[in-house]
Amino acid sequence: MVKTTLPVILLRGMVLLPYSEIRLEVNNDIDRKIWQMAEDNHDNNILIVPLSNPLDESFEVDELSKIAVMGKIKLKMELQNGSTRVVVTGINRVKVYSYDNYEDNNNILQASIGNTTQFAITPKDEIVLMHKLTREFEEYIETRHDLGNSILNDVVGIKSIAKATDIMATYVPVSYERKIEYLKTINPYTRLLMLLEDIKKERQLVELEQKIDIEVKKQLDNSQKEFILREKLRVIKEELGEANIKDDDIDTIKNKIESANYPPKIKERLSQELKRYEMLSPNSPEISITRNYIDWLIDLPWDKFTKDNNDLVKTRKLLDETHYGLDKIKERIIEFLAVRQNTKNS
Repeated sequence: MVKTTLPVILLRGMVLLPYSEIRLEVNNDIDRKIWQMAEDNHDNNILIVPLSNPLDESFEVDELSKIAVMGKIKLKMELQNGSTRVVVTGINRVKVYSYDNYEDNNNILQASIGNTTQFAITPKDEIVLMHKLTREFEEYIETRHDLGNSILNDVVGIKSIAKATDIMATYVPVSYERKIEYLKTINPYTRLLMLLEDIKKERQLVELEQKIDIEVKKQLDNSQKEFILREKLRVIKEELGEANIKDDDIDTIKNKIESANYPPKIKERLSQELKRYEMLSPNSPEISITRNYIDWLIDLPWDKFTKDNNDLVKTRKLLDETHYGLDKIKERIIEFLAVRQNTKNS
């Protein structure tokens, strides 16, 4: 390519790579003028430059990328809502020598561009690399149910790594920053390595999502199975004339266990006793014993604590007020508390 000048369109949040297309809805009068100038004065050619940070309202010309894509207007039509639809195709990467105002218009940029550095790959190496890349890409497409096999038609028969990597990169869901990295990477071999890395990551992600879906489906199937069995059990009990008081009681106990702050071992024990209670027949002599044991475990103040009374004189006074006689027992209690207190202090 001979060094030339083209008007510039800045893209936010979108990257155009060579051999791919983008569709734009143009509502801005300045952008309409830029597209019209490209159509009238530059044989439908235009320079597409993505902004490094799409959220920035303003930018510095010096910060614009020195590698961009020369695009060609494929379609331009006026819509009924007043906007202009433009379809542009990426032709090739170009090196930007400088950015300037277009014919002294401060609102429109133009760029002086030329060819990028060309990297040579031996035909034998290119065949091997293309075979590897095509196989990995085909296997990746098979895992993506949202992408049709027709995409493979776009790469079948391509013998150039430079072209194949640009086409395939448009179908791999990577971040905006990664797409800009693809754009700025001139060496096709480096792009191939990047693409293989991203395809591998995506395949691992898809496999992980499929594994999660299988586990979720399995859990849902188990839950549905349990629900159906419980409903059948409820109907059987109703047919046998058994009241639903026990079922309501079990639900109440479950709610208490879930809502209260029990120690892990106690919660586990309660769950075991509840399963045992659930399996017992209403006519079983053990059902009342099990139910009372569950109540006892639930009612114990597991998460409530009181402050120890270390005043031995006051303790003896309280014992005398509440218990008549029993002097030896009271002395033994006081001795126990005294030893315990001394042990803590030491």
